[in-house]
Amino acid sequence: MQNTCTILEDPFASYKEINVELAKLDVFVSIETLRSYVDRLDFKSYRAAHKPRLTARHRKSRLRWAKEHLNWTEDQWRSVVWSDESRFCVEGSKRGKRVLRKEGGCYDERNIIPTVKWG
Repeated sequence: MQNTCTILEDPFASYKEINVELAKLDVFVSIETLRSYVDRLDFKSYRAAHKPRLTARHRKSRLRWAKEHLNWTEDQWRSVVWSDESRFCVEGSKRGKRVLRKEGGCYDERNIIPTVKWG
């Protein structure tokens, strides 16, 4: 069935979207049949992982910061002000977005939602 290719091309495609693609190929199945087939392929629906979109410069900067603070004492860490963050959306909300993937593929690049910190 062509469905495996659709899942691999767009793991964020919903069952309904996959069903529409199948209908274009003159393959007509119910959503329940589709879910059953996807399950037999060992794909499951999971909440997508969120991971910061980091450039090479970001990674280098984070590594340098971590190395500089590696041997800090508890007293030094106590002087740090920890604050909560407020969440607001600039782009559309992607909270709770589902992804069809196999077990263990949580952090594969194609299965994550990259996040951007502003400010």
